[in-house]
Amino acid sequence: MEVLLRKWQEAHSQVIDQVVQEALDKAYMTEKDLTAVAVTIGPGLSLCLRVGVQKARRIAGGFNLPIIGIHHMEAHALVARLIEKDLQFPFMALLISGGHNLLILARDLGQYTQLGTTIDDAIGEAYDKSAIWLGLDMSRSGGPAIEELAREGNSRITSFPLYG
Repeated sequence: MEVLLRKWQEAHSQVIDQVVQEALDKAYMTEKDLTAVAVTIGPGLSLCLRVGVQKARRIAGGFNLPIIGIHHMEAHALVARLIEKDLQFPFMALLISGGHNLLILARDLGQYTQLGTTIDDAIGEAYDKSAIWLGLDMSRSGGPAIEELAREGNSRITSFPLYG
């Protein structure tokens, strides 16, 4: 697993500059326009989180900006409000991200009640383990590797009838 963690850290390092630039471009901004830098601080894989924190420190340091630490799962819950402008508190969210599966009640900013979670592997972990077992390319992660394999598959080999 340590080898995979290093690969994922390397993959994050290779794309971080491009991802930040794409985010700035989509917002029609440059680093000079920023008033603060937000960065995920966890939960997550520490080696991958470190890549983001280091990038945030470089940007913030270069422009003397504050850094705002963001909880990974809170960001997933709240991003829906960027897309659905009418979404008001309270709301429920099913968060499925890598090693985390949570059903939460979002009462307000920073006020969440966890209603449920997995008792074993999260969906992302199951994808990773399956991809490793199948010998797939894990340079990104198991989910995309299995999705790519599925796209190449023959949908007529097995019938999965729907009842109801």
